[in-house]
Amino acid sequence: MRARLPLVPWVPWLVLLVFGGATVAGTTYIAQTVLARDQLRFQNATQDFRTSLQARIDTYVAMLRAASALFAASDRVTRDEFHAFVEHLDLQARFPGIQGIGFAQVATPDTLPALEAEMQQQGAREFRVWPSEPRRSFYTSIVFLEPLDVRNQAALGYDMFTDATRRAAMEAARNTGTAVASGKVVLVQEIDPGHQQAGFLIYLPVYLKGPERVTVQDRVAGDEVLERERVGGGAGESFLMLSVANANCRQGDDG
Repeated sequence: MRARLPLVPWVPWLVLLVFGGATVAGTTYIAQTVLARDQLRFQNATQDFRTSLQARIDTYVAMLRAASALFAASDRVTRDEFHAFVEHLDLQARFPGIQGIGFAQVATPDTLPALEAEMQQQGAREFRVWPSEPRRSFYTSIVFLEPLDVRNQAALGYDMFTDATRRAAMEAARNTGTAVASGKVVLVQEIDPGHQQAGFLIYLPVYLKGPERVTVQDRVAGDEVLERERVGGGAGESFLMLSVANANCRQGDDG
C-alpha cells in the first residue's frame, strides 16, 4: 500500500485564501461594473433632462418673441387682441406647465392713473396697481395675463419689481435685451394656501415704437423718460413674461 503524504497544515488555509481572494475580486469587479453602469445611466438621464429642459426653455422664449412681434406690429395692443393671440397658442393643451403669458407695462407715478383708467376701460373693471406702497419712481404692473382664469386674474396689477427675485431677472433682461429666467418663486397666481407651488418666470424686454436702445445706458434711460410717453402703446419699456408652475416644488422649498 502506497504511503500517504503527510498533509501540510497550512495548505487548507492557502486554498481558502485563494478561493476567498477570487471571490472578493469577482465581487469587487461585479460591483464596480454595476456602479459604472449606474453612473452611465445617471449621466445619460441627466443629459437627456438637460436637453429636454433646454428645448422647453427655447420653446418658451420663442413664444415670448412671437408675442413681442405682436407689439412691434401694432401701435396699440388691446386686452382683447392679446387674449386672441394667447388663445391660439392653446397653452393648456400643448404646454400644461405654463401658468400664463403676460405683459407688464412700465409706468411712472404721473402715468399710473392713466394706465389704471385705460385698463378699466378695456374691461378690467377692478384693475389697480399693487402694492401701492411705498411710492416709487416707476412701476412694472401686469396689465395682460392669459389665459385669464381665476388664478391669473389674481395677479393682474401686480408690480413684479417689488419682489427681489423677479426684479433681478427683469433688470438682467433689460440690461442685456434678451430673455432671462428668474430664480424660484411662489407665483402670485397660487391663491390656494394649502397647495401653493413654486415656479419661475421668463422675462423678455419690449420697447414699443421708439428708437432702438442698443446700450445698457439706453435701456436704463427708458425708465426715466416714460412720463413723456403714451400709456398703452407708446415707446416705453415693457416686459413680456411667461410663468411656469413646477408641481414638484412646494412653497416650503422656496428660496
